[in-house]
Amino acid sequence: MRPTVSLCMIVRDEEANLAKCLEGIRGLFDEIIIVDTGSVDGTKAIAERFGAKIFDFPWIDDFAAARNESRRHATGEWIFWLDADDRVDAAACERLRNVFDRLGACEEGPATVFVASVLCPTQDEDSSFVISQARLFRNDPGLHWEGRIHERLSCTQPGGSILVHTTDVTIFHEGYCDPALRSRKHFRELRLLELDYLLNPDDPMTLFYLSRIQLWQHRPMEALRFGRRSISRGIECKSLYVPMAYVLVVESYLKLGRPIDALSACDEGLSHFPDDTSLHYRRGCILFDLGRFAEAEQTLSRLLQRPPDQLPLAGCRVGLNGEVTRTMLARIYVQQERWADADRELRHVLAAKPTAFSFWVLLGWVNIRMGRTREVLSLVLGLRAYPNTTMEQMLLRAQLSMADQKLDEAREFARAAIAARPTAVDPWLILSDILFLEGGHSQSCIDAHRRVLSMDPRQAGIRKRLEQLETGKSAPASPSWQGNIVTGRHSSGSSMLVA
Repeated sequence: MRPTVSLCMIVRDEEANLAKCLEGIRGLFDEIIIVDTGSVDGTKAIAERFGAKIFDFPWIDDFAAARNESRRHATGEWIFWLDADDRVDAAACERLRNVFDRLGACEEGPATVFVASVLCPTQDEDSSFVISQARLFRNDPGLHWEGRIHERLSCTQPGGSILVHTTDVTIFHEGYCDPALRSRKHFRELRLLELDYLLNPDDPMTLFYLSRIQLWQHRPMEALRFGRRSISRGIECKSLYVPMAYVLVVESYLKLGRPIDALSACDEGLSHFPDDTSLHYRRGCILFDLGRFAEAEQTLSRLLQRPPDQLPLAGCRVGLNGEVTRTMLARIYVQQERWADADRELRHVLAAKPTAFSFWVLLGWVNIRMGRTREVLSLVLGLRAYPNTTMEQMLLRAQLSMADQKLDEAREFARAAIAARPTAVDPWLILSDILFLEGGHSQSCIDAHRRVLSMDPRQAGIRKRLEQLETGKSAPASPSWQGNIVTGRHSSGSSMLVA
C-alpha cells in the first residue's frame, strides 16, 4: 500500500490564486492542510470547497514558523508543499503519482527529501529562471523548517544529514510574472533578511540573499560586500550557495564597470566549482565584451557539450545549456564574419524560441552578408504567420534595400517599422544609418540620432557620430544598427541579475 501524503500550504489573501493551484492536483493527496496567516478575502471559502483542513496561525514575520505549523497538523506519512501561485500540470501530476508510488521502498530515517524543478517565468522571458527545491519529505520531527524567509529544511538528528533524491517533476511558479508584485516581495524579503541577519550575521545563505537583493536594488558595492562574506563563510561550512554567491560577486563587479575584476572572480569561482554552468556562461560573456572572441567561443562551446548540471538551489537562468549560449556564440561568429556558423546557431535559437523575433532580423542580416537574399525574403514570409511582426518584416525589407543601395526604398521601410512600433529603438537606429548614408549632415539625420539617444542613452556609437555630425566633422561610415544587433545590448552577463 502506498504511504499517505499530505499537501501542506501556507496562504494569505490568495483567492485569486488558490483555486487554480488546487484544481490541478485534485485527488493526488490524501489530505490538504492549509494554514491561513490572516486572510480577509475569500481564501478560506475556496479552501473549504476543495475539502482542505484549515488552521489559523498569526503571521509573525517567519515563513519557517508557518510551514512548521502546517506540518504539525499533517497526518500523512510524507509531506509535499506548494504555494498558492504554484501550478502543477497534468504531466507533473502523473510524475508525482509515480514518485508517491515508490515511497514505500525508501530507506528508513527522517532525512530523505525529494526535489522538484521550479520554473519561474518573468515578464521578460529572457530573465526567467529555474530553481531546485526540496518539495517532498518524510513527516518526522527530525526534519523542520528554519529561516524567516527563503526557509529551508534542516535535520536535527545528531550527526544527521539530508539525503536528496532528484525527480523529473517540474512545477510552474507564477509569483514573478507581475513586476509590481515582485517589487513588493523584494521589500518584504529585505526586511525579513535583515531580521535574520541580526540573529546570525555569519549565516552564508542569509548573506547570499542580502547580496542578491542589494544587487536588485542597484547597490553593487553593498552586494559585493555581502557576496564576498557569503563566499568566505560558505566555503568553511560547504554551503550549497557558494557558486551562486560567486555569480553575484561577478555581477557586482560588472555593475561597477570593472570587467577585469569580474573575470578574475569567475576564474576564482571556477577553481572551486569547475562544472558550474552559470560561472562558465558569465565568463564567456565577459570575454566577449572584452573582445577576446576566441576565448569566449571556447568557454561557451563547452556548455553545449555537457549535460545540464544539477540545478543550484539559488536559481539559474533558463537556457544556459541551449539557446541562451547559442545566442552568444552567434554574436561571436558575426564579429568574426563566420556567417555560416552564425546562421547555424541562430537557427537553433529560433527552433527553440520561434517568437524571439529580434533574432529573425539578425538572421536576415547574416544571410544578406552571405548573399542569400532569397532566404531573407523567406524570413519575411515566415514572419507573416505571427501577429504583430510588421516592425520585424519592415526591418528585414529595409536591410535588403540597403544591401541593394536602394536608400529611398530602405528609408520608407524604416519609417514603416517606426509606425508599427514607435517606442522600439531598432527602427530608429536603422533610419539613422540610412539618413547618414544618404548624405549625413541633414537636420533629419541629426534628429534621428538624437531620437535614438533619447530612447537608449547607452548607444555610444550613435553618440559619437552625432557629436561629429553636429560639429561638421567627417563621421565614420560603420552602420550603428548593425553593430547594435551584433554586440547585443542585453547579451552580456552584466545585465543578467541572478534569479
